Amino acid sequence: MNRTARLFTWLPALLALAGGLWWRDCVLLAAAGLFGLAAFRRRMDHDSPLNPLTAGLRCLNAGIAAILAAAALLVTLAVAWLDWWLPANDNPGLAAAVLLLLFGLLRAQPVSPAQQCRHLASDSGTEALLLAAGLATLILEGLGVRLVCCAGAATAAAYLAWSGWRLLHDDANFMLRSAE
Repeated sequence: MNRTARLFTWLPALLALAGGLWWRDCVLLAAAGLFGLAAFRRRMDHDSPLNPLTAGLRCLNAGIAAILAAAALLVTLAVAWLDWWLPANDNPGLAAAVLLLLFGLLRAQPVSPAQQCRHLASDSGTEALLLAAGLATLILEGLGVRLVCCAGAATAAAYLAWSGWRLLHDDANFMLRSAE
């Protein structure tokens, strides 16, 4: 697969990260981590079949990255709680529109036919649920409930940490053992 297609896979995560940093929006920052995890899953599926060592090392890297993203989200929430950094998205409607656009961009990416049934069954429900939660937090933020975005980002951090642990403990371990 060429570099343009690989960049397209990671584009929603990169744009969510840039938008989250620009607008200082916790929901978009959390979405960046979640979109990154979804991009890893799509790339891993698209590049298969891989030898077990390569697949195990990719899972190891993705697990560490997911745990680091979760830690970064928690640090962001902690410094916001301490008033060292103030989230300042004054337009949650625009952030919701960007979130919808990025989710559509993520869903528009091709999935390999061999992995389509498994991918749709495992990831689509989680991605849709996380999108709905992100949109709900942005709507509630627009109505004046400020801490709900922090709760949404904390939930995303917990999901990223859990997914990263599973990638490290289960998937990478299994693949590296089968490579022996």
